[in-house]
Amino acid sequence: FYSITQNHTIEAQFAINTYTITSSVVGNGAITPSGVTSVNHGSNQSYAWSADPSYHFSNLLVDGLHQDSTSSYTFYNITQNHTIEASFAINTYTLTVNAVNGTVTKSPDQATYNHGTSVQLTAVPSTGYHFVDWTGAITGSTNPVTVSVDSNMTITANFAINTYTLTVNAVNGTVTKSPDQPTYDHGTSVQLTAVPSTGYHFVNWIGAITGST
Repeated sequence: FYSITQNHTIEAQFAINTYTITSSVVGNGAITPSGVTSVNHGSNQSYAWSADPSYHFSNLLVDGLHQDSTSSYTFYNITQNHTIEASFAINTYTLTVNAVNGTVTKSPDQATYNHGTSVQLTAVPSTGYHFVDWTGAITGSTNPVTVSVDSNMTITANFAINTYTLTVNAVNGTVTKSPDQPTYDHGTSVQLTAVPSTGYHFVNWIGAITGST
């Protein structure tokens, strides 16, 4: 004030410093509050986040540095701008397939699968066996079958041995079978003995086997 000739008043006004915290997500999930939040100097600000279905929280960066926090984080006594980033990743699972007397091919064939991946399973029986059905995470006898991987899964392919009939025809004689059964498992050894009727002699075999042994 210069050359003062009257009363005066003077008022200086001050405002608190404010800062911004910028939040973001990578992947499928949400953080609250989201985007840019304005905060006063010295205040606190909390954040929470959650993954979308079929995803999980994987990492937290605060001002570009990793933080060991899984569901929430609080900035205390804020004196500068900050950033916070929550990352999410899709769930992955194993698909274990068991098979005895056969094999199962997986397409695609991977150690782990992302949630919702479609995998075609094809059961291939060993020689002398046939595919019966699936048990475990899936059931039924469709082969090949497509499964949607939405958890850790264990599936068993069941196979059964092939069985056959052995029909022996004989005229003017008989044939004994050892063992004598209605059906035989694949690979069973059966001894056939031809016994001629009186006045006849054995000549040979015809059909599935030949020769005169």
